[in-house]
Amino acid sequence: MSSNEVNYINAMYQAKRMVSSKIISIEDYLKIEEKMAKKYDLPITNLYRTNHLISFT
Repeated sequence: MSSNEVNYINAMYQAKRMVSSKIISIEDYLKIEEKMAKKYDLPITNLYRTNHLISFT
């Protein structure tokens, strides 16, 4: 696992916690995910990227 992948996972973990705490909306989460994937250079096909199949409940 590359450092970019680790950094992405850490960022998305924090974002997911903010959604579950109702600090941000799902729409905000999706914007964050897109920006973090771009920042850490992860293509849509990367195994570590979150996707629409993952539930927040």
